Amino acid sequence: KIFNISLLQKRGIEAEVLIPLIRNLEKEIGKEPAQQLAKNAIKEIAEKQGKDFSSMIQRDDLDGFQSIQETWSGAGEDITYEIIENNKKEFNFNVTKCRFAEMYKQLGAEDLGYILSCGRDFSLSSGYSEDIQLTRTKTIMEGADFCDFRYHKD
Repeated sequence: KIFNISLLQKRGIEAEVLIPLIRNLEKEIGKEPAQQLAKNAIKEIAEKQGKDFSSMIQRDDLDGFQSIQETWSGAGEDITYEIIENNKKEFNFNVTKCRFAEMYKQLGAEDLGYILSCGRDFSLSSGYSEDIQLTRTKTIMEGADFCDFRYHKD
């Protein structure tokens, strides 16, 4: 039987395993190398997810990519966002509430929250399409009052 869980629940389950693993690696090989290993693994996973999604919907345009973004808030109020611009070349929005950041803060792992959640965004979009570029200058996870997602398709 397949269980339908939200993205927040999935990240929480992953965090229960990954946070202690990364913390142990930090003790053994140092903080920077341990976190770099985590970043590399997450990057590979996210790129594959982007490629798989593009292949599944047989698209690589921003309209198709927006449907990925729509699944982020599929669990209700885990992410609250406002769309700033949405056309064939630009898809820009601000995340104003993020329960992912709240979860990692409760776990005492804000430093890993960025790696395990926010860090996926760039690789997911490049996996989906090499022509889609993400610019983001701040995140709630890093202490900002909102996350500024700015996607551009060449």
